[in-house]
Amino acid sequence: MDVEGTLRFEKTTQIFSMQKQQKILKDLNKELGSSSEPEVPSTDAAFPDVPPSSATVTDSEMRSLPVTERPFPRRFGRIR
Repeated sequence: MDVEGTLRFEKTTQIFSMQKQQKILKDLNKELGSSSEPEVPSTDAAFPDVPPSSATVTDSEMRSLPVTERPFPRRFGRIR
């Protein structure tokens, strides 16, 4: 099969797959008693508004990093 034939086959397969999915959705909606159009869930998310003053980092916060007494624990004994 040549490249064009392969692409045509893949496109046809995709179309049949989409049609099958639409039919399944339509059948499910009929069983559930809803309309023929499937409902699309909302993607809107509610986030509280944060005032710009509380979202900014001060200069002192930017310059000072937390420093631990020993950044890495010491190992005793032979290293394996």
